[in-house]
Amino acid sequence: MLTVWAGAFGTAQAAGTAGQVEKPVISENVMQNSRVMGQVSELKPAWAFSVDRNEQWHAITTAQAVGNQVFALKDKKLVAIDEATGKKQWTYGQNLTSTIKVHQGVVYGVSQSGQIYAVNASQGKAKWTAKYTEVVNVIPQGDRVYVLHHERKIDALSASTGKLLWSTEEPEANYALNVMEADGVLLATFSVQGALSTVQLDAFDLKTGKKKWGQSRQDMPILVKNGMAFSKTDELNMDDAVADRELTILGLDLQTGKARETRTYSYKLAGQPPYSPGSGRILLDGNNLYMAQGQRIAQYDFSSEAGASKPVKTWAVMYPDVNFLGAMHQGKFLFQDRNTQEIKGIKMSDSQEMAWTGDNPAAQVEIYGSVMYRAQTDGILYGLDVDTTKALFKVRTNAHFYGPTLKSGQMIIIQAEDRLIGVRLPASVK
Repeated sequence: MLTVWAGAFGTAQAAGTAGQVEKPVISENVMQNSRVMGQVSELKPAWAFSVDRNEQWHAITTAQAVGNQVFALKDKKLVAIDEATGKKQWTYGQNLTSTIKVHQGVVYGVSQSGQIYAVNASQGKAKWTAKYTEVVNVIPQGDRVYVLHHERKIDALSASTGKLLWSTEEPEANYALNVMEADGVLLATFSVQGALSTVQLDAFDLKTGKKKWGQSRQDMPILVKNGMAFSKTDELNMDDAVADRELTILGLDLQTGKARETRTYSYKLAGQPPYSPGSGRILLDGNNLYMAQGQRIAQYDFSSEAGASKPVKTWAVMYPDVNFLGAMHQGKFLFQDRNTQEIKGIKMSDSQEMAWTGDNPAAQVEIYGSVMYRAQTDGILYGLDVDTTKALFKVRTNAHFYGPTLKSGQMIIIQAEDRLIGVRLPASVK
């Protein structure tokens, strides 16, 4: 309930005098998105481990949990931690950055000088290093490690030896965004700056790095099938006064880049302009394509081009100012409120709205299985039941900022500012 005082008949209120109750100029309850959590069982941490803060974000850690190990930075060195006990297993290197990637039993990262390293995950022994100066990202895939540079360049290294296999670049781009191996080609997206910023999709021969083709305004594919990469066309900046919209997905030939299929989804936004952003976000689940279309989610049959003609089913989105996250879980579409940043949902079965709120603002949220892990700015992490939104447990973190909560089996690892906190979950929590 909102209560506002502004003096009698809107006139200015004089300062209080003796014997009178002083009235505020305004009085407003701003906790409209919070709820009383009630009595919630508290889980005690199994261990805590001090680590470095992320040098880019200053307030959170950067760790990875794989199998029974957690990898993080301590004093700018890579450290391996037993996920059950929190005990240090080994350390490696010096002056390392927060980039940590784990792939097929090997940990990859970058030093502050730009050098790339590969370390055996179980023993902490160096496999190889490669000298670089500026690195945007390191992406291990298959038997390769791809190095993305600031200046639109991509190097392919052997994952076993670190040897340079080939190097390529996109002259029209500013920098590389992401890569994906598919049927003998490397698909890569690049940021391109012009009158309007957009993305470009290129294909390179996986063995030689030779460029096969490039397509402007095409995103990383949502599906690779039958020798085609199905890629959404960048809509650029849509006019917020235009209700009639189109979204196009091209089936690009992997070898030539030519469009073998064109799927155009036409729809009209409800309501009056200006229209809120967020339309056009998609999710492919098997042969079902889900698309945000303003105040509704539409489902299309993606098994053929003909399925683009009309939706199979639609769901009304009554929430104001939400963005579809391009995700669904346990029969629920997931959204984020543009104002509060809270996660909300709509049940696919009956369109019932859901909200997983707490008693203080959330700083970080993850969903694993049937539980949402909601780390709050007041130093409490709640485990909320995804189906009922009921609070299952809480953990005291004494943190204001967080990195993503990690999970390995029945252990969660909370990245709380400059500490990792290991918590064993009850057997009932899945």
